[in-house]
Amino acid sequence: MTWVYIFRLENDLKQLQYYNSMCLFRGYFTPASCAMMIHSFTLQTFHRYMTAVYPTHLFWQLIRTQLFLMCISFVFCLLFPLIPLLTGYIVYNVYNQNCEILFSFNFGVIWISSCTYNVPVVIIIFLYFRLVLYAKSINNVATAVNVFFRAQRELKMVKQIVILVSMLLIFGVPYVTFIFTSFFTNIPLYHYRISHVFVVLPYPILLATLFYFTEPLKDSLRKLFSGRRNLTGLSTTLTNR
Repeated sequence: MTWVYIFRLENDLKQLQYYNSMCLFRGYFTPASCAMMIHSFTLQTFHRYMTAVYPTHLFWQLIRTQLFLMCISFVFCLLFPLIPLLTGYIVYNVYNQNCEILFSFNFGVIWISSCTYNVPVVIIIFLYFRLVLYAKSINNVATAVNVFFRAQRELKMVKQIVILVSMLLIFGVPYVTFIFTSFFTNIPLYHYRISHVFVVLPYPILLATLFYFTEPLKDSLRKLFSGRRNLTGLSTTLTNR
């Protein structure tokens, strides 16, 4: 996505308006990269769900199974944008200085939005509520303590994923609004620029939230800064002596 902005800024500064093969590639790779991120959240949710609800089904916890699912997801994310690309739904927009999906009621828009957001998000929400119901059900019956705490731990992780995905959906509201508006009437010429402002500016918030949820990373940074403070204090003490 940064690549797209650099290309657009360069063309704006030079007042250039032209189409090339790399522009078409950027139009293809943008939905592919977005889908990779959302699908990675979906795979994490599925793994957490299977670990909590079916702990004895060790097949789903094997590393080779997880790698296989990751490869399938990666290949799918690379292939699905080829359909609108080859059928002419990804076109160059002179006002936005970018190759993008043609905004109107067409197959390309529905296909891209379904593969990138709609289907993965529905799966995440469905698994989240299934996991919530499972945690409540084992809480109401006599259950081993380790089973209950495992379900609570996985539910917490899935809840964090849901929060991150919800933030992405909120940031993408202007983009989705332009898509739905294009089904019925004309949209602003600079719709892509406008919608992407709301996507890019909140990204530091998303990264900060992701950092907050990543306990191993926080622990590593704490140890790093703690070690530096100890070394600084030790060197100060030795200097004073």
